[in-house]
Amino acid sequence: MSLSEEARGQVHDAALNELRGANMEEMTERKLRTALEKQLGMELGGSEERKFLRGIIGEFLDQEEVGALWRNQGSFKWVFETTLFI
Repeated sequence: MSLSEEARGQVHDAALNELRGANMEEMTERKLRTALEKQLGMELGGSEERKFLRGIIGEFLDQEEVGALWRNQGSFKWVFETTLFI
């Protein structure tokens, strides 16, 4: 299944909002995907959707303010990397 441009925008915005409010020590890709599926009523478990979601997570981690928090806490990188393919 491929997401429409409108759906991609909805997923992008909702994912960034979810990540901004997340406990970085507990967040995983699976938890994010499940929350978005419930919130948006979309199936996001396909390979294209997972790849798109990983891109959003990468975008979030690349943000300067998140990078500083990430370096201070250290654990979100580990959680993200070790659960990336679940």
